[in-house]
Amino acid sequence: MAEPRYYTTAEKAKLAWLVGRAAAGGDRAKIGAKIDEIQAEAVAREEAEDAAREKAKQDAREAKAKAQAERRANRWF
Repeated sequence: MAEPRYYTTAEKAKLAWLVGRAAAGGDRAKIGAKIDEIQAEAVAREEAEDAAREKAKQDAREAKAKAQAERRANRWF
């Protein structure tokens, strides 16, 4: 499983609580599964953020290219 680059504060709190439960003698299999679930959610969140960031960059490039094309077209009139 991929590790996320960072965890949100809420994710850190959940993980800390789960680690505490495991240290206190909790059901390690269930706790491990829950930790894996939190990690998967964090990775999915990061991938969505990355996709949104890339889309914003692409939109900015397209807007810049369109503005340049308009300036070039208007230069000759």
